[in-house]
Amino acid sequence: MNERRIALLLGCASFLFFLLFHHGHFKGSDELAVFEMTRSLYERGDLVVPPLRHTEVGVDGRRYSYFAPGQSALALPLYALATPLRELLPARAVQAMSGPPRQRGPYRFGGELEATLVGMLGPLMAAGLIGLFYQFERDLGVPERSAAGVAALLAASTHTLVMSTYFLRHGTEAVTLLGALLLFRRYAHGASLGALAAGSALASLTLLVRVPAALAAPVLAGYLLWALQRRGDLRASVPHQTRVLGAILLPLAVAIALHLGINEARWGSWLGSPMVEQQSRFGHPILRGLAGLLLSPGSSVFVYSPLLLIAPLGLAALWRRERSMALALLGMTATWLVFYARFDGWSGLWSAPGPRYLFVLVPLLLAPLGLWLHGRSRWLVAVGLGVVGFGVQVVSTVVRWGSVPTLAGYPVNGPDQADFLFVAARSPVVVMSGLLVSGGPYDSWLADVWQGWAGFTGSPVAVLVLVGLDLVALAACVWALTRALDAKGRN
Repeated sequence: MNERRIALLLGCASFLFFLLFHHGHFKGSDELAVFEMTRSLYERGDLVVPPLRHTEVGVDGRRYSYFAPGQSALALPLYALATPLRELLPARAVQAMSGPPRQRGPYRFGGELEATLVGMLGPLMAAGLIGLFYQFERDLGVPERSAAGVAALLAASTHTLVMSTYFLRHGTEAVTLLGALLLFRRYAHGASLGALAAGSALASLTLLVRVPAALAAPVLAGYLLWALQRRGDLRASVPHQTRVLGAILLPLAVAIALHLGINEARWGSWLGSPMVEQQSRFGHPILRGLAGLLLSPGSSVFVYSPLLLIAPLGLAALWRRERSMALALLGMTATWLVFYARFDGWSGLWSAPGPRYLFVLVPLLLAPLGLWLHGRSRWLVAVGLGVVGFGVQVVSTVVRWGSVPTLAGYPVNGPDQADFLFVAARSPVVVMSGLLVSGGPYDSWLADVWQGWAGFTGSPVAVLVLVGLDLVALAACVWALTRALDAKGRN
């Protein structure tokens, strides 16, 4: 129980930390297309969306988003909060929470309470990822304090902080895949059949959140087969095998049925869809893509998550201790790298800075790091990389990313649209650092409320009160976390 309390406190502290950087609006067309599905599900019970990018007319003549609706469905409780909040809060408070109107052509990216609330799914998922990450570390054998320390570094100094400020689906994808691996491992080491069913449910949910994440299926299936073999399920009685297969296949069958049914309703095909048709874009030179994802100053995973530089040391320690999980993590990494290196949009621009398609690998690869982190000198290396990573996160969240391509003169079309990412002086981190020092444009809900906008007078006092309350709550979480770790150590 104390382990769960520590994980919960880490998640709560992370959420309060992420809130300080929250933007309060959407930044790109991907987020907007997913949000409009949430609106449609809540208000009309369908998936019809207005004319937007990443949408197309379906088989019934109405317009639908390319994307799977899982994230949109998960955001429904947040969307529903808008109605009672409008009734309970003063009009000025509702206006402040909604933020300034943000219009780009026909697209509205902010300025309504529902959008602000739905956008909170980003920090909520990121906070859940931190708590889940701690439990995963502990299951791998990482000591409590090391696990909590690495979890804190994951929250503050890796791409997790940037992704927490977006309503993109990568955070949810990371939660479902990390959770599935954790539960499959627990089943392999003696947990009940419920853990197996829950792991299958999370793995299956991934398909409904993000179709390309089905890439994980071969690795998850291989690890699951090892878990079944370790538990002796492959040699068990027929009734037991039937229960095991039911726990695995029932959630998967539900997810596949939902996916195929929604696909048929929107596009008139069980399998074909505008998303699937993007397979024609996977002809990019793989070496060029790998160089961009790993080595380019503009979009390398090591630039946005410097801790990954020492991740191989943790993986080596895990290899000596638990080769099956090490193989699963390496298999997932190889799959994602090869797949996205061949995608002509490998950089993930223009939705967010950094290699967002590889975000799921960050918690997976850092989970064993605590096995190596013993001794002051090793922690000094990790903290040093963490400080650098935190600086990258601050620059990448505080400056308004949507303005950077225009201000920096980045090409947004053509075969050379990602070439600038290989030039250090033109990399987003360097450009955004210059903008941060020179005065922006900045992107923060707190800054908007402080300064105000047309029709809303700024309220510095309200911002100071909110920040103060957030910091007090954050300090309380850290204090409670410290006490829980002390109690765990004494036991």
